Amino acid sequence: MALSTIASLVGVAVLAAVVGVTYRLFRKSDRHVPPLRFGHAFPHPKDLVADPVGEAYAVLTGTAGLGPRMPQKSSVVWEAERQLGIDPAKRPVYTFVGCLHPALGRIGFIVSEGWFGREPHGVSRCDTGGLAGRIGGFSFLDQREAVAALVELSHKPSLPWEKHLLAEVHSAFGQFRQYLTGDPPKPSCYRDVRQKCIDEVRRTREGLDRRLWTWEARGFAEIAVGDVEAVAIAPEAWKELSALLDGEIPSGVNFLIGRVGATGTHHFSEDGVVAAFESRSA
Repeated sequence: MALSTIASLVGVAVLAAVVGVTYRLFRKSDRHVPPLRFGHAFPHPKDLVADPVGEAYAVLTGTAGLGPRMPQKSSVVWEAERQLGIDPAKRPVYTFVGCLHPALGRIGFIVSEGWFGREPHGVSRCDTGGLAGRIGGFSFLDQREAVAALVELSHKPSLPWEKHLLAEVHSAFGQFRQYLTGDPPKPSCYRDVRQKCIDEVRRTREGLDRRLWTWEARGFAEIAVGDVEAVAIAPEAWKELSALLDGEIPSGVNFLIGRVGATGTHHFSEDGVVAAFESRSA
């Protein structure tokens, strides 16, 4: 490896460490911001090769961490990461603040704040891949609007982004629980391109995708067993995972087993999942 490449990687690592320390110091000094939890769903439903039960087992037994994975729509993600200044050689793990989105995986980890604090990259006020690629509800934007919005709606972790999140949630939903449950925001509550997208979806389509307003958080650290507070999982997958664990349940990890109903399998929007993000019992 060239010396310039090594120096570049070392510089990125040092910067990430400094940012992580700054973030942790801010969190310790600000007692008014409640703990926030992050949702990571895996693998993508179109990834037919991945073994989500095996991945979950490896993390929960401490034999592996959950790191960045190749995206399904790679060109869209590469463009978003380029605009966010992310080095392709050091990509982050993506999560949503207070959300496990069913379109993004079959098993969900609810991850503690400590994971993000170890090596944070930053946060954005919506799904950056969808925004950069103008996918779904973001399709009403032109390229210029999308590029400008990606910068405008993204924050460095050293900034008090949690206060901005909570203020936005209060304005758009009233209560944090409504954000966690995926309720649609109040009319005309945003002052950026997200409002244009929401208005257009409401006018022309049925159903809003919460990725239009759910905050994304990116961190370079792998998700380890000590970061996982809860696992949301479908009943059949739980049968496989529990057989592998064979009674060796990791301490402090809550397993939230979904249900099968008339409309399909439900395991990410259950009351227990919302309660885990709120840090209380269901």
